[in-house]
Amino acid sequence: MTIAGEVELDVPKLRTFPKGTHSRKFKTAIIQRYQRREAIIEEALVEMYLAEVSTRRIEYITSLVWDAKLSAGTVSRLNGKVYKQIEAWRQGSLEGQHPYVYLDGLYLKRNWGGTYGNVAILEAKSVNERGEREVIGAEEGMKEDKESWLSFLRHMKERGLKETLLFIGDKCLSLIKALSETYPEARF
Repeated sequence: MTIAGEVELDVPKLRTFPKGTHSRKFKTAIIQRYQRREAIIEEALVEMYLAEVSTRRIEYITSLVWDAKLSAGTVSRLNGKVYKQIEAWRQGSLEGQHPYVYLDGLYLKRNWGGTYGNVAILEAKSVNERGEREVIGAEEGMKEDKESWLSFLRHMKERGLKETLLFIGDKCLSLIKALSETYPEARF
């Protein structure tokens, strides 16, 4: 499946091979083995899902836009891959120094079994030793209380956040208390 629609490809049968080739399997640089969709298609499907479009609706949209039908199971499998990548990023070790870290809690609406409610997303953004900004951590919490901040900051410390000179935040009292316990040597 491509952005221009579904394309059927025939795999050529090769009888002669370049010298030194040991495989009789056809390979191409354009399409990876077992690939069924262009990467841009998969990205669009994931974007729709993250925007809370139902898998059934995504199935309908793909049939209209790309003249091809994707099952709800295919959409769910693609999203499973994305969630694994996000979790690997969240659990991965932090490399390098992060002398300046911005901490904040954002409140977003979340669907809880058919009803919407506020949920806090605790986030950490860094200015690393090269002067580049990057998001280094994010975690969902119910609110911005001391226990949520403590859990988040301990997790960041376990991942390798160290040698931070300055934490910048909105002077939330629970954040200040959590910082003084986890990073007593840093300024905030």
